[in-house]
Amino acid sequence: MRRGGPLLAVFTIALAVIVGLGVWFGDDRGRGGLVLAEVDGAVNVTGATGAPAAGVAGRALDPLDRISTGEGARAVLELGGETRIRLGPESTVQVVAIDEEGVEIELEEGALQATVRPDAGAVRLASRGRRALVTDGEVAMAVLPDEVLIFEATRGDVMLGGIVGASVLEEGSRLVVGEADHVEIGAIPAEMLLAVQWPENPRTRQGTMEVSGRTEPGARVRVEGSAGVVETRADDRGAFRVEIPLYEGENPVKVEAIGLLGRKVEVTGLVERDQSGPLFRGDVEYPR
Repeated sequence: MRRGGPLLAVFTIALAVIVGLGVWFGDDRGRGGLVLAEVDGAVNVTGATGAPAAGVAGRALDPLDRISTGEGARAVLELGGETRIRLGPESTVQVVAIDEEGVEIELEEGALQATVRPDAGAVRLASRGRRALVTDGEVAMAVLPDEVLIFEATRGDVMLGGIVGASVLEEGSRLVVGEADHVEIGAIPAEMLLAVQWPENPRTRQGTMEVSGRTEPGARVRVEGSAGVVETRADDRGAFRVEIPLYEGENPVKVEAIGLLGRKVEVTGLVERDQSGPLFRGDVEYPR
């Protein structure tokens, strides 16, 4: 008993130290670990060495890792098992930092949506010196050409930095930073807008026709006619304009807008390349 007592005491102390260290480091990893949780389509991860590799679900991510999604592809990053950052198609983010407070993500192009739970740590989103801090809520973010930036706070308030005239984005609000750092803040629309301005005379002798309109800022716009498809992106005010090719005779035209969060709406119409009188029929179809 005398010989076993000291050994048992040493063993007990050692076990307590091991368990204590395991809990300490385990909690730290659970809070700060960032993982590529889901992959759908062509997703690449480029590490600090600069060598790209196909993204695989379950891969642990490190600072300086860059994640890119291809056309039609999506990816989900997971922090602490609760917070999820969804990347849309044709988007690229870089992991700037992973620390005890959470993660910092730089959105270089495309769009993302983050659902942040407080137990997993904060998510710091950035793009070209503009920043958003999310500790508990849902936010969407998009970077468009010409350095246009869009934030939507769908749940919870978002703290902002690097944006002149705006420090907080309240729940249910959308912020657009356009050219020359022009800032507009308004409510997130309940339904996605798509207003198409068809030509006054839907009959033409020309081989092309202009179709313009307004939709959600930054939305991808796809105009499909009998003679082909033309794609563009709405500007920071939601305006778009395309020139579509026409065949001789009636040309059904479908205009589809795809918003930052994947919402879709379409408008259909009919134009004609012909010598007869004017003809136009149109209708609106709302998101399914």
